[in-house]
Amino acid sequence: MIYPYQCKCGKEFEVVKSLDDIDRVEPCPECLAEAKRVIAGGYFYGEKVEDAVWDPAFGCVVKDSNHRKRLAKERGWEEVGNTDMNKWHSEKQAEKQKETERYYDDVTTDRIVLGES
Repeated sequence: MIYPYQCKCGKEFEVVKSLDDIDRVEPCPECLAEAKRVIAGGYFYGEKVEDAVWDPAFGCVVKDSNHRKRLAKERGWEEVGNTDMNKWHSEKQAEKQKETERYYDDVTTDRIVLGES
């Protein structure tokens, strides 16, 4: 990934490094003082890192789902809302279909009873 840095002398520069080295201190190329990483920036470069994202809930880069689960467990948190949406949608469609069939069965039964009376 490429990370933007800014030094107190005003120099802005970018550093290419892996996620494993994200906390490594970078010196300013002009004054050699410790530069601070600009948090809002960063994009993937060269390496295949598909699932690594900044997670504001954890306050760090989460590398994959196992990393997220490990961080949550360390904090005593539980993941919610992890339902498979395709399965949920199918279940809701089936429920709606059954409800519609029950409604029409009731209407049909009412008409037959009313017609016979």
